[in-house]
Amino acid sequence: MGIHKNSKAEEIRKYVRQNPTASRQEVADKLGVSLQRVSNVLSIARRKARIKRKVGTPRAVKRTTAGIKLEGGYYTVSKLKDIVNALETLNKLMAKTAND
Repeated sequence: MGIHKNSKAEEIRKYVRQNPTASRQEVADKLGVSLQRVSNVLSIARRKARIKRKVGTPRAVKRTTAGIKLEGGYYTVSKLKDIVNALETLNKLMAKTAND
């Protein structure tokens, strides 16, 4: 099934593009079609917009976090940076206290 130039579905899509804030009922009343038809056309359009993707693009990309397994748990790089900063601050305080 192809999209016909003057089909009701194309008229609905065109009207919604031109009037994005129009409710489904307004679209149905303006174009003289049923509310059910407007809902179906817009639902299919949304579904097709979500499905479009480049060929070969994975559906779900697994996110991995770089980290290091240490005794007591798994630490991410950002967590390790926080720990290093805390240790540096602690060392500075200890050095300052030792000098006083």
